[in-house]
Amino acid sequence: MKNLSTIVSKVENPEDGLWLSKRKIAEKLDISVHTLKSYRKLYWCEGIHFQYISTRTIKYNSLLIINWLVNIFCPEAHQRGWLTDKR
Repeated sequence: MKNLSTIVSKVENPEDGLWLSKRKIAEKLDISVHTLKSYRKLYWCEGIHFQYISTRTIKYNSLLIINWLVNIFCPEAHQRGWLTDKR
């Protein structure tokens, strides 16, 4: 995996927007789309970290996924950050 600051700076690119395709978010995180699918099934919540747009299309919330990655060893911090962002 790339340096975390490099990943964060790539995701903060406003041209991409908040909701990214699986290919874009996988590229920015420097992981495969297969790993992305595993993370989605194991760690992320539908409607929060990702949304089904259709039966074949999923969009990923880039800001929350980066927050999850930064706080991967402290889920409470990720939860606090998400609740803070919702206000």
